Amino acid sequence: MTEKFHYRNNLPVLREAVEKKYIYSYNWLFYDKESILQEEIVYKIDDRKAFIYDGYTKYSHSSEGKKTTVKIIDYSYDSLANPEEEYIFEFPFLTKKTPLYQTKVHRYQWIHGTYKPIDSKDYVIKNRDVTFSYDKNGYLLSEIWLANHNSLENKTEYSYSEDYRERTEQQYHMLGTEKSTKTLRKYDDHNNLIFEQSIEYTGHPLSAETYEYTYDQQETGSQKNITDKIPMKVQTAKRSLLITHIVK
Repeated sequence: MTEKFHYRNNLPVLREAVEKKYIYSYNWLFYDKESILQEEIVYKIDDRKAFIYDGYTKYSHSSEGKKTTVKIIDYSYDSLANPEEEYIFEFPFLTKKTPLYQTKVHRYQWIHGTYKPIDSKDYVIKNRDVTFSYDKNGYLLSEIWLANHNSLENKTEYSYSEDYRERTEQQYHMLGTEKSTKTLRKYDDHNNLIFEQSIEYTGHPLSAETYEYTYDQQETGSQKNITDKIPMKVQTAKRSLLITHIVK
């Protein structure tokens, strides 16, 4: 696919793409006088110059003190409106209300430079809540599922070595009350996975998988770049796998 991006007053206004031979896709963005996105339309034109409508999105926003609300309505290819989505920004929190998704209401918190999920309401089924907790460095510590808002249904806990090179995931079964599979993962200095092994709740260890990487000699600060696509054999306790690493 070939893409072109067009800007006006430092704002993106058009994305052109060649999806297939003789089929061109256009994505237009429209802003108000304050440079806030208002509308978006997507369409295609084929080799017969026929106009093919693909979608339209309407945005609205309002602000009150530190709280900003953005509402989004999508009109799909059949021109029917999807249920309205709502995004509420009240730093450091972000609340998403998405009626068509598995989770109807998501809450996020700004942690270490990114929004991380802290709780979800009505996950897959009505009245199921999922909560997340993190350590002081923004690493996930637990994921807990509650049925009917207060009955434990599922749980996963995470622990880390001091340098975060070793990370353990402990799953629970029996409605989150008994320890189940535990998985140990190890990472190198570049945060690439180099070892993974799970242990069943019976204590029986499963096959260990190890991963190897090749680095070039180009330095970026104290880090080395990975520049090749490298197929290699990865030895495990019971089998060998042919792994292809896409490295950038």
